[in-house]
Amino acid sequence: MSWMGRFLDAYDTELQDWADALLTDGVPRGPSAWDGYVAAVTADACIRSQQSGREEPVGLPVQPAFYR
Repeated sequence: MSWMGRFLDAYDTELQDWADALLTDGVPRGPSAWDGYVAAVTADACIRSQQSGREEPVGLPVQPAFYR
């Protein structure tokens, strides 16, 4: 079964909120590049955990000021 039918309205709402924020505040709302990085590092730890059969650490550096 396709995910599109299930989540299409949520994605439309999220995209509209992002666009509205740019138009009104000039600053986008929603996930940042840092959030994407954290998600990728976390996904890597999940894959390691599947392979090792153990809990694996999610090693993140201190968030650089650039992302704040």
